[in-house]
Amino acid sequence: MYSKEPNTVKQNEWLLWIAMPFGTIIGAALGGALIGGFFWLSAKFWGSASVDGWFYIYVAPFISSLAFGYLWGYLAGLIAPRGKVVATTVMATLLVLLMIIGVFVVWKSPTIPTGRAIKDTVSFIAVTIAVVIATIHVANEN
Repeated sequence: MYSKEPNTVKQNEWLLWIAMPFGTIIGAALGGALIGGFFWLSAKFWGSASVDGWFYIYVAPFISSLAFGYLWGYLAGLIAPRGKVVATTVMATLLVLLMIIGVFVVWKSPTIPTGRAIKDTVSFIAVTIAVVIATIHVANEN
């Protein structure tokens, strides 16, 4: 998208900076949803696990959360035209802040049962771990 020479920047590079947050959010959401959809299809059609079973209720959301967090961080570094590590770190920080707010909302809400709050907290932790791993991956690539 841009020239390898240090002082040359294409005019449309600014568009990538605008698209980066949206691409990150949409790509991570689609990736997490595809993983979740795969687990749902495997539970419904192949009989590998029941929809009411422990795998579908606890393990599948955990794996989907890992995929969401990793894709969030990796796509931020992939879409950013320059400063990939900084862009990934900023997007990862925003996601971690959203996860911290989510934990407080889940635990303070009187309508959410404790079991669901625990499951959501574990998913928030999985997202946080995955986005940190993706940030390290982007930093090692650059």
